[in-house]
Parts: sequence; structure tokens; C-alpha cells
Amino acid sequence: SRGLGDVYKRQVLLRIMIGSLPRKYSVVIWMYYYQDMAVCEIATVLERSTAVVYRRLREAGQILRASV
Repeated sequence: SRGLGDVYKRQVLLRIMIGSLPRKYSVVIWMYYYQDMAVCEIATVLERSTAVVYRRLREAGQILRASV
């Protein structure tokens, strides 16, 4: 099992990785996962379609998975 130190390190690393993404991706990741905003809310705030928000979430996830 992982200790709390390992969990903390993973969280810090993930935040660093999200921060290194292009802004169009990091903003939607932050809003969705850390602010618990719905896709439709994010779309409204960013003045983008929900399809764009979904695409950016998917692409951001692909970038993050590829960098692990």
C-alpha cells in the first residue's frame, strides 16, 4: 500500500504536469476536476461549445497519460 507521502507526491506531480499543459487544456482540467464544474458551466464561462470543452478534456488526458 502507498503511504500518505506517496499520495501527496503524486498529487503535487499531477498539478505540476497540469500546469505545464497549454493554457487551453489546463483551464478546463482545473475547472472540471478541481472546481467541480459541469462541462456546460465551463462552456458558458469560456464562451465555447460543450463539444470544445469535451475535446479539450479528452486531449488533455491523452497528453497527461503520454507524459507518465
